[in-house]
Amino acid sequence: MDRRELLKSGLLVAGAAAVGLTGCSKSNQEVVDSEISTKMPKQKEKFNITTPLPFNHDLIDEMADMNNIYKKSKITTLYNNIPKPLNSDFNDFFTVSRGYNDKIKTYDDFAKYFGHARDKGFEIVYVLNSPKSFSKEDYESRRDKLYSQLDFLHDIGCNHLRIGNTQLLSIIAKYKHKFNVSASTTFEFHNTRQYINLFKNYPFITGIDISSDENRNFPFLKNLHKLFPNVTLEVLVNEPCIMGCPARMSHTMSDIYIFECGKIRDNVLDMCRTANIYPWNLSYYQNVGVNSFKISSWPLRANFNSLYFLRNYMDCIEGDIEKSEMSFQFFVNMLFLRYSRYSEDVKVRDILKYLPDIRRFIKNGDKCATRCGVECTYCDECADKIKKIIGEK
Repeated sequence: MDRRELLKSGLLVAGAAAVGLTGCSKSNQEVVDSEISTKMPKQKEKFNITTPLPFNHDLIDEMADMNNIYKKSKITTLYNNIPKPLNSDFNDFFTVSRGYNDKIKTYDDFAKYFGHARDKGFEIVYVLNSPKSFSKEDYESRRDKLYSQLDFLHDIGCNHLRIGNTQLLSIIAKYKHKFNVSASTTFEFHNTRQYINLFKNYPFITGIDISSDENRNFPFLKNLHKLFPNVTLEVLVNEPCIMGCPARMSHTMSDIYIFECGKIRDNVLDMCRTANIYPWNLSYYQNVGVNSFKISSWPLRANFNSLYFLRNYMDCIEGDIEKSEMSFQFFVNMLFLRYSRYSEDVKVRDILKYLPDIRRFIKNGDKCATRCGVECTYCDECADKIKKIIGEK
């Protein structure tokens, strides 16, 4: 992949400074001048990108090459875990495998990809982030395998774990090897007191992966940074789940009797009332202490063979969306993994001014949890305006 290929997308042109200042002009709750006066902050440093570790040497090399191309962002951290069927004995206790890959037959198979990525300069995080609570019997039946896996990770130099269960945190805290630990999104914490209490018991935590439903809660993000200034805060930018999913925990722990969100999905509304982060808004997050952005893969991280999901998002960070030829179809499908058919004639630049204005959430993002759909229909109104442009009712 070279820079000319990226230029074909029409994204790598001028800077995107003006994009973050657009949004719906009116709603049933008019945005007062004092609430939208926040100017787009200047980018302070490269945005750090976290994304899955591929079980593919060529893709790892491609990621390293990408870091020589992009100027505004850098892939710094890769995460994954031993996939099923090799890890099936855990039965989703301790770890969520996110798919199947029968090419990973032994721990050594995982180790060779870990070692290759580390040699390319990437930090590697091993994911033990199942929120599934376990009984004494569950634990004792899998204890030896868990300890064996922790010993293996320590022996290969993989000392950064991402965890989503306080039971497992307690085990890690007392284990013979010391690990660098990040708190996973799967904790699904939504208030500062939860984190304060978590850190009182586990002060060795060095990173927080924030629940995606809090992505627009800027008061919350800002206060987390105040509370833990030396802790890395990370947000997931392309969560394919709906905002306010009532089954997010069970989705993580099981693949049976899945909540049927397809019945209530509305792709346009979901792109307005969303946990997704538009690429041109990252400097707002950097301004409140968040400079780590996780881009999830598709297919699932256990077995993907293309970096399109990563390149597409990083292209948008790099370029000027107002001047690009990117279609609304591409924006919805290829950036945020919500599949639907729209006319290729409708460009993202045509609907930019109708997307929700991030400045509205700088001061008021904490109110979404209690007002959305009751006292505020701002995102719904944005979606209605976009639907008129694309010819959707």
